[in-house]
Amino acid sequence: MLRLRPGNDRAHVALARRFLAALFLFLLGASGAARAEWSGSVEYQRFKWSEPSIGVTETGPLLGLGLDWRVEKPSSWQFAWRGKYYFGTVDYDGSTLVGGQPIQGSVDYDGLYNEFQASYPLESTRTVRAQFGLGLDYWNRQLTAVQREEWYVYFLRSGVDWGNRLQQGWFAGGGLKYPFYVVQDPHARSIGFDQDVKLHPKGRWSFYADVGYRLTPNFTAGAFYDSYRFDQSARVAVSGRTCQESFGVPDCGLLQPASNADMVGLRLTLRF
Repeated sequence: MLRLRPGNDRAHVALARRFLAALFLFLLGASGAARAEWSGSVEYQRFKWSEPSIGVTETGPLLGLGLDWRVEKPSSWQFAWRGKYYFGTVDYDGSTLVGGQPIQGSVDYDGLYNEFQASYPLESTRTVRAQFGLGLDYWNRQLTAVQREEWYVYFLRSGVDWGNRLQQGWFAGGGLKYPFYVVQDPHARSIGFDQDVKLHPKGRWSFYADVGYRLTPNFTAGAFYDSYRFDQSARVAVSGRTCQESFGVPDCGLLQPASNADMVGLRLTLRF
């Protein structure tokens, strides 16, 4: 949730479109170079969002529908892409934007996740691979009928993968994740400000992990943990009715408090 303090840029949308277009062209080219495997997935996750400095916590279930692509080149570089649409309603326990009054309610989430991954074998048995990822996670956080936040999170991922995900048996992976560029659109005009501004919470390193078992050539079951960590954004000056009603002054400021997201879930995958 945004916080107030006394006191029509669309570049990130264009950047997101260029990122996804480049990713799509790469997949088309790579699919012709080696045998690729496509799969669909459904997942359930227990989601928790927290803003510790102001006592805001959101918890509840999110559902996800995914599409994956993976190329089979076990002895050299191996590439993959993962896309997902996720959605759900979680419980909100916190305070109002203006005045900080205690409040309980619900928050609706829906988002689109895209990640390109590359991995390379670290030893001769080819069961341990270094893994790298570059992704864009977009979500809409609908707090009330008029108050919502859009997040664009560009992230890097680095870790280790064990096992062959293209063969029957166990596999696991884990490592670190870093949001290197974050844009938050608080839709400030809709809540009584004169300007639409953008906030930029700074990302911090966090952990991810997954484990699964390929039961048959076409069916895999697994579990995962994912997370984000964001520092407080810089204060951005705004003006308008909400400043006047909250502080009795024409100008004040918006910022995003330090925030954490943790996701624990189960995933079922069907290969085409």
